[in-house]
Amino acid sequence: MKRIIAAIAALLMLFPLFLFPASAAPETETFYSVSTKFHGINSAREANSIVIYTNLGQTTKTNEWGYEVVCTGGFISSVGGNNNRVPSAEGSLVVSAHGDCVTWLQVNVKIGMRVTYDINTQMVTFTYDEEAALQGMHIQVNALWDAYNNA
Repeated sequence: MKRIIAAIAALLMLFPLFLFPASAAPETETFYSVSTKFHGINSAREANSIVIYTNLGQTTKTNEWGYEVVCTGGFISSVGGNNNRVPSAEGSLVVSAHGDCVTWLQVNVKIGMRVTYDINTQMVTFTYDEEAALQGMHIQVNALWDAYNNA
């Protein structure tokens, strides 16, 4: 019975993707965007800071007193934890926070958001738009399928 419910839920989540494919939209409308300062790239994460890790395939080597956002191909694919591995896909990174910055990430980012950063301004930007919403649905559907296959 659990498998049937999981399969139905996954199909219902996928249905809008067939009606409105991402490639059908000529331009992606931004629903909202948030930015914050980061304090380093591939450096040690210090108190009350945000560090961006870009070494593909490597872990962040961070301790348990923080929070991380994993971005695969430029989109948030998971949130939480520490010492995450930077995915090997091009455009992947991990945004790692400590202290007050943890709360900022927890409140402002969600799975599927697009992530960009600017080295000159030291700002990291999280954007939620149509494509990000679809990415988030794809990630959630894949998680449902994994749960279904492991039930």
